[in-house]
Amino acid sequence: MAQAVKPYIDRLTALHRLLNPVDRIVDKTDQIHELQSEIVADVAEVEDIADDIGAEGDEGTINDL
Repeated sequence: MAQAVKPYIDRLTALHRLLNPVDRIVDKTDQIHELQSEIVADVAEVEDIADDIGAEGDEGTINDL
């Protein structure tokens, strides 16, 4: 019986190895999307601060933000 099942186990193992990199890529893609969202939020916050400071603010300080 073990000889009859072995080809199926080998196929499943090979399929798992093939799909594993895809899982890692999908995980990295999710991380990239989260990072992009964080960057957008940070940029929006800086733009809000710059708008609040307006003409009174020092351009160097705004660039540092």
